[in-house]
Amino acid sequence: MTEGGGRDERVLRIMSWNCHGSIGEARKPDPELVITEIARLRPDILALQEVDGRSYLGREKRAFEFFADRLPHLLSPTDHPGARHLVEARTIRRKDQDHGHLLWSRFPIRGADVVRLPGPMIEDRLLIDAVIETPLGALRVFSSHFALFPPTRLRQARAIVERIGLDRQRPTLALGDLNEWSSTGWVHRTLVAALPRTFAPKSWPSKRPRVALDRLYASSDVELVGGWTDAEAGRASDHRPIIVDLMLNGDERPVG
Repeated sequence: MTEGGGRDERVLRIMSWNCHGSIGEARKPDPELVITEIARLRPDILALQEVDGRSYLGREKRAFEFFADRLPHLLSPTDHPGARHLVEARTIRRKDQDHGHLLWSRFPIRGADVVRLPGPMIEDRLLIDAVIETPLGALRVFSSHFALFPPTRLRQARAIVERIGLDRQRPTLALGDLNEWSSTGWVHRTLVAALPRTFAPKSWPSKRPRVALDRLYASSDVELVGGWTDAEAGRASDHRPIIVDLMLNGDERPVG
């Protein structure tokens, strides 16, 4: 799949990006550049990993607060009084120096759970499980940043599949930095059995991508109509973002 031109009202744009604590080619944190690139790519739903305020590791403090403040002004959420548009998964908690990932949507998030994934404490990871009320219907989204150890990643992928099995009533996505180097590894084989439509381009390292760490998996009632990575945005991180345009309910009418 390649980048499309115009937007279509039947199409949702989904973006997943490991922003690496907002550190890119300049080798110093620049969250403003990350925000600028997100605004240019205009996602309807954004999964952002390595939101990192750990100043003792060279990041800028209050990273979660920065994105929570700026995203609504950039991406124009639909106006529903009291609606929720952001879910945070703060894996490491220190005063003003939290680390983790988030899920943001232009459309109201009807419900969301943040649950601990299997794995040792040294690899503590959280999963966001959200239902988003899009103009095309309800969409379930799993967002995470998987562990470094292969056996732990397998357990984490199985945990998502188990949660999917409890509720198969709506179109579903799983996306994020899944940290799997093999295109046919344990994580892929586990997730593709439940979510057979996939987009897994090479996205890391950002300058010359060689590995598909960042991926999207979708249920069969989701039609992927376009997908790409973005080299320009990759200058703001060590990963390129992955962007997918999709339609729900298997609507395969031509887009454009």
